[in-house]
Amino acid sequence: MKTDTATEISVDERTGDAPVPNAAAKLAGVAVALFALLYLVGVLVTRWLKPGRGLGSVDLAADRDLALHRTGWLVRATYWVTQVAQTRTVAAIAVVVVISLYVVYRRWQQPVFVAVTLAGEVAIFILTTLVVHRHRPPVPELDPAPPTSSFPSGHTAASVAMYGALAVVVWRTHWRQIVRVTLVTLFVLVPFAVGFSRVYRGMHYPTDVLAGMLLGTLWLTATTKLLWPTRR
Repeated sequence: MKTDTATEISVDERTGDAPVPNAAAKLAGVAVALFALLYLVGVLVTRWLKPGRGLGSVDLAADRDLALHRTGWLVRATYWVTQVAQTRTVAAIAVVVVISLYVVYRRWQQPVFVAVTLAGEVAIFILTTLVVHRHRPPVPELDPAPPTSSFPSGHTAASVAMYGALAVVVWRTHWRQIVRVTLVTLFVLVPFAVGFSRVYRGMHYPTDVLAGMLLGTLWLTATTKLLWPTRR
């Protein structure tokens, strides 16, 4: 490791990776912009996508069709898929990953990247649900409904942030290529499975899931570029 005295940031001698100067301020700006974007989208969704009207009927139809054709094995499968994105599960994984990364690399860059990715996503999600009020789909719900708005899907956003961050970490390790590709593929597929499970179980509209994907993806992209950029 060496230190660039001009910018006072840590640089990895092997890869040249280093956090972008003023990353915290830039991330704060991204968070504000992303919150504003989600608020705008949320307002448009709640005003234009009324259940049973126009495009809103298409949004609702997906939930109703899935609710009418539920099967026992898929109900059980989506339950377990949902569990991998529960708050306690994601928080536990984040703690283990952050500690493990610091123990292995003895640097704060990777642990901070994972922690900020998850914490920032949660903060933006909570703020959005406080200002965007959307009722959950009028179909039988298979899970207890949290007190937050249906928009956006918090489970989906959290899965993108957490498992997306894990995919970035694994991809930048020195493991064998086949191991990296396999793990990254699995991590990338998790949010899609979670998003489907939330609609299947009657907890969200498809547009809620898409908004959660948008939140998680944009925030993960920002933290990756600002906290753990690569020059390789």
